[in-house]
Amino acid sequence: MKKNFPEHWVFDRIDNILYLVPTGVNEYEGEKKYYSTGSIQKDFYLEEGIFSFNERPSRANRIAKRNDVFQARMKNTNKPIIINDPTFEGALFSTGFLQLRPYGNTYIEKFLYYYIQSSDFLKQRDELATGSTQEALTDSNAVNIIIPLPPLNEQKRIAEKLDAILPKVKSARTRLEKIPAILKKFRQSVLAAACSGKLTDDWREEYAQRTGKKLPKWEEKKLNEIIYNIQYGYTSKSFSQGEIKYLRITDIQNGKVNWETVPFCQIEKNVINKYLLEKK
Repeated sequence: MKKNFPEHWVFDRIDNILYLVPTGVNEYEGEKKYYSTGSIQKDFYLEEGIFSFNERPSRANRIAKRNDVFQARMKNTNKPIIINDPTFEGALFSTGFLQLRPYGNTYIEKFLYYYIQSSDFLKQRDELATGSTQEALTDSNAVNIIIPLPPLNEQKRIAEKLDAILPKVKSARTRLEKIPAILKKFRQSVLAAACSGKLTDDWREEYAQRTGKKLPKWEEKKLNEIIYNIQYGYTSKSFSQGEIKYLRITDIQNGKVNWETVPFCQIEKNVINKYLLEKK
């Protein structure tokens, strides 16, 4: 692990560098906002209610303190949050979070917030996660995580760099996420133009000028006037072995069929000809 980090950085168990805040809430007066791991979405945080001490959910068993950093315990989940906003200070949080609190001058909380999202930290968490139905990191296993301890001035510079770079990454990601929808719309426009004849307007005009002949005009027909049969496909259970391949909608990806993965079906011989594909 150390080979990916500067040689002068120190490494130690997480509980020797950070305070792993234990589960438990002292009785409080009034009501507090509650956040679970489900509250943390990609671009916003959504509270799950406001509760008194006696009415709070059983998992609402953590209270946030300013500069605390939270990360989800669940395997393959990245749900970080840093308590640097008055909205979250003093709020209830779910036991589904690992709650980290820097000791004195060991860690700058913003650097810690970024580090717990790194592959180095998440990989260790996932490897130490246990459970039968939902794998998650327990308190007893959390102490086995090894983390780096960079000098404070380096932590500060790294956090400032990430503060400057990551908004640009987010902006680029947002634009990239729009590309599939744009391409789909463009493809539909091209198909619509092609199937209406607009895509070949120039070609037909050039042909008429070159030959002195006009191509036949396009006609509109009902679907049942140009095909001889419309029917539902065959419904059957699929099997891994057999004689007759069973093509399903899900077997068609990007306009292609991988016949190696298409399953088989059982069908009576007296109806098979009704559903067989024909090569045209």
